[in-house]
Amino acid sequence: DDLTKLRAAIAEAELVGVDEAALQKAHTTLAELEPGGPGGSGAAASAADVAASATAADWALRELVKKARRSWNPVVVQSVMVKLAHVGVHTIEDLRASLLAAEDLHLTQRLRASGQRLFSAETLEALLAALPPHEPR
Repeated sequence: DDLTKLRAAIAEAELVGVDEAALQKAHTTLAELEPGGPGGSGAAASAADVAASATAADWALRELVKKARRSWNPVVVQSVMVKLAHVGVHTIEDLRASLLAAEDLHLTQRLRASGQRLFSAETLEALLAALPPHEPR
């Protein structure tokens, strides 16, 4: 579909070194087009606020994934982001919760249940190690 093509184009742009401002704009556009995104919704928050918030959260999670596995190229990072989104992991806190959850709520079980390829134990450990310290509310 078109969103998949846009995600692939963004991943390719990251791979060839397109500047950060252009990439940020592309991620904002993608967030606006995502199902359940701000595009066309009559939500109380402005579309720009929702997109900026979603994009900032997505960007932070993307940076954490890149930090956890520095050997992954942008195409692999993008596929990991799509995989995580497929099981409802959109923020660093979503990732933390899914890595620390028990049984069916654990990231591995959620990936398995959705038919996604599982992360290796080494990758799960690297993701856990990359998490920032938890700040209780």
